[in-house]
Amino acid sequence: CLKNEFQQSSTAVEWKCCPRCHFGWCCGPTHWEEYMKKGIHTFEIRQKYKEATEIELFHYKHIENHQEHFRYQPWTALTKPVKSFPATWSDYFSWRFGPEYQRDHPPEFWSASTRLLSQPVSCLYALYQHDASRFLQMTNLTIHVAGADSYELPATCVWEEIIHCLPRVGKD
Repeated sequence: CLKNEFQQSSTAVEWKCCPRCHFGWCCGPTHWEEYMKKGIHTFEIRQKYKEATEIELFHYKHIENHQEHFRYQPWTALTKPVKSFPATWSDYFSWRFGPEYQRDHPPEFWSASTRLLSQPVSCLYALYQHDASRFLQMTNLTIHVAGADSYELPATCVWEEIIHCLPRVGKD
């Protein structure tokens, strides 16, 4: 709900759910109208929620049916940094995943198989957007993940993707 604790009354809340996607929630019909007027809960936002849920459902069913977890990540380290980081996931997959992976797995499968890469790849994208020339020259890099829990720091090597894409890091 977009109202803060001072705007909400202490009476029981009459929660209102978006009838279209069932993802948007507000503390009542009046607030729902305010929420919709702000244009926050757009068709595009509802589609993103739906896609995210479908990926999670696909992931869950695959584990349930095949007892196989998706933990795919590129293992090759770059010898030279790229001039600009890919702007889309499709560009990233084309760059970091071999043609065999793309041939053997449909694009719908990619986000489910690499969902843990979203944090390190987002960090890489931000580094390139902020000041690529500075970060590409660094041999040491410290990234603080604030509020991390088991999802942000899984027992996998996904954070190594940063080292794989910044060849000078760790080389001193």
